[in-house]
Amino acid sequence: MFEKIVPAAVQISKDEAIAKLAFAYFNSRGPATIKDFIWWSGLNSADAKSAIAALDKTLTRATVNGLDFFYIGSAAKLSNKLTSVLLPPFDEYMVGYFEGRDVVFSVNNVDKSIAGKGIFNPIVLMDNAVAGVWKKIKKSPFTEIQALNTNKEVLQKKVIQQLKKFERFNEGRH
Repeated sequence: MFEKIVPAAVQISKDEAIAKLAFAYFNSRGPATIKDFIWWSGLNSADAKSAIAALDKTLTRATVNGLDFFYIGSAAKLSNKLTSVLLPPFDEYMVGYFEGRDVVFSVNNVDKSIAGKGIFNPIVLMDNAVAGVWKKIKKSPFTEIQALNTNKEVLQKKVIQQLKKFERFNEGRH
């Protein structure tokens, strides 16, 4: 019965399988480091390096703060900046990385313990860097922001602008 419902999978080698996994990871989450890929995939170091070697002509490498980051595409992909975004605890933007998340912190030189290492506390991103933490409150503007090395008023204003855009989107008034 199973064979009728699920077509037979095409057999591929282990090397092909880990190369496909690496492509999926770096295409959706790049730029990321080898350690980020290992953290996310559960592969051992040798298999992860083998997968990256197999994608040599597909991956682009960039060095930031002494770390080698890999991604698929051009450098233009890296220039896309988020404005201000509220992320919940355990969001994939931070959880999907092991050492790459340190770069997100180092931009503003913030204390990772206050921001829950970007995993445990809800964070505010501004220009792809951790700029603060937030919590939901009952009164308007529905969030309380704690800025980290950023002007709280500027950060609050940018967050409110994003919340208003989101509200308009939800109401169908793009």
